[in-house]
Amino acid sequence: MQLLQRNVLAGKRELDFGRNRRGCVAKRLRDVARLTFYSGVGGEERSVSVSNRSNGKGVDLQAQTAVVTGGGRGIGRAIALALAEAGARVAVLSRTHGEVAETAGTIEEAGGRAQAYLADVTDAPAIRAAVARIEQSLGGVDVWVNNAAQAGPIRPFEETEVDEWWRTMEVNLRGPVLCTRTVLPGMIARRRGRIINIVSSAIPIPYFSSYSTGKTALVRFTETIAEETKRHGIRMFALGPGTVRTTM
Repeated sequence: MQLLQRNVLAGKRELDFGRNRRGCVAKRLRDVARLTFYSGVGGEERSVSVSNRSNGKGVDLQAQTAVVTGGGRGIGRAIALALAEAGARVAVLSRTHGEVAETAGTIEEAGGRAQAYLADVTDAPAIRAAVARIEQSLGGVDVWVNNAAQAGPIRPFEETEVDEWWRTMEVNLRGPVLCTRTVLPGMIARRRGRIINIVSSAIPIPYFSSYSTGKTALVRFTETIAEETKRHGIRMFALGPGTVRTTM
């Protein structure tokens, strides 16, 4: 698949990889996704690939801590593996123990450092507790990836229960908002940090009204907070990886 679109607007970066075939997600993210990280104290920036650290084309993220929500499967798992390959200490966070444990185990077996954490992104006390444990074990958070999401309900809006519709909004919008609010104070104090919000370029889609609404709102949230926090050395990005054949 070819890189179809790059759009940089007010602190967000969207990449649309188009339709990926099964099994290609990790390769696409490692080969194509480019995220901007701090390369040291003082606010120096560089745009870097998170692929193939050993061949000199990637970035060395050693001594940096990255957190990926929904990191047990699909795109989140691919991002966690890519960040670990670049040298980051990775916290894999999800509600499903088996999946995050497997992802963290894969990273550890490959020689990286990773830990699994259980938390629901819509549960503010649980997120605060998870961040405290992560910072105690792996260090202050340098990179936070808000990837956890859900797609449903998938049906005509007039046939959808509003409470069910709103639950998807809770996961896809309130979750990233809570996580961002939790990690921002520490990033501001250290004057460095990156927050990447996984959004969607495949909208609007009929019958996905809650998903589409939440992801669109997340883009605007990203743009707004990016403007607010750039003076503190924080950068926020919205990244749309396109349609992939993985479980959400």
